[in-house]
This record gives sequence, C-alpha cells and structure tokens, in this order.
Amino acid sequence: HEATEADVTGTLVADQTGWSVEVLSGSGSNLNRWFDGNPQSTASISDWSNYKAAFTVDMGKSYTFNAIVAYRGSSWGDYNSINAGAKISTSDDGTNFKSSRFIVFYAPLTARYIRVETTSYSVNCGVFNVYAK
Repeated sequence: HEATEADVTGTLVADQTGWSVEVLSGSGSNLNRWFDGNPQSTASISDWSNYKAAFTVDMGKSYTFNAIVAYRGSSWGDYNSINAGAKISTSDDGTNFKSSRFIVFYAPLTARYIRVETTSYSVNCGVFNVYAK
C-alpha cells in the first residue's frame, strides 16, 4: 500500500549477528552483505529460469516486529528490493509458515524466520532488517 517510514513503529535491529539467508529458488552469493547495514554493499538472488526468486531469512531468534525493510542504495538514490507482488510468510520453526500480504504489518507479529517469494527474477538487496518492538 505504498508504506512510508511514517507507517513504521519500533526500532531497526542493531545487531544482526548470526542472521542468514537460505536461497529457495535461484542462486546468490555474498548474501551476508544484507545484514551489514550498508545499502551500497549489495548482493543478489536471481532465478532466470522461473522468474520467481525466493529466499528465507533466519534471524537466529524470534523478534516481535511490525515492518520489514529491504532496499539497496546507489549514487542515484535508494531503491526497493522486493517487488510489490511478493508473498511474505513468517515462521517460528522454519517449517510451518504463515502468509502475510504486506511488508508493513497492521499489528506486530513474532517470528524467527521470514520467507519471501517474489514475482520477479531477481532480488538485489543492500539492507534487509526488521523494525522490532
């Protein structure tokens, strides 16, 4: 729904040590760059055969959060990394996922894992984080 920073409450998680990405569809490398806080230190997941790049982020522990931020930066500005048609799911155990339609949640939720299934062939991201309560 074209969420802006004004729609977000909570604070970005400052220490993302131990966060990891599992590629579900496509391939990618250096994905730990998503958690270094530098939007220009990007890494990509691409799936040219299915045009639906998909991944799961393991935050190492559960967080209560109401928003996800995923973007990349360049000398021309900041760009969204996840397309509007993406399916967002969350899980506490990494097996049983609940779907969420929007990246800004209308009520805080608690989860350890975040799965993203895009309707695009690529996700090019510099920062992936949550706004925790």
